[in-house]
Amino acid sequence: APFETAGVTCLALPIAHGPSVGGQSVRIIDAGTGKTIESIPLSLMAGSWQYWAIDSLESSKLQIVAEDKGNQWGQWVAVGEPHSCKSH
Repeated sequence: APFETAGVTCLALPIAHGPSVGGQSVRIIDAGTGKTIESIPLSLMAGSWQYWAIDSLESSKLQIVAEDKGNQWGQWVAVGEPHSCKSH
């Protein structure tokens, strides 16, 4: 579902996946236009939550699109709730 990002300059998005990332993808899109804002690169740290920082939010309404087109054992992806990044 689309979510509001008004006033937010950076989102932290938790991602986890299985031992194989074949057929898996996660991207952030502009909910109004469908344009991809950022594609999240899936690394090889299987089973561990990774937090991706998404900067330069140009849209006030975004949507997370996670696709699971894997057909082999261990091909899965999980996405947690996005949060505002903490300042350093």
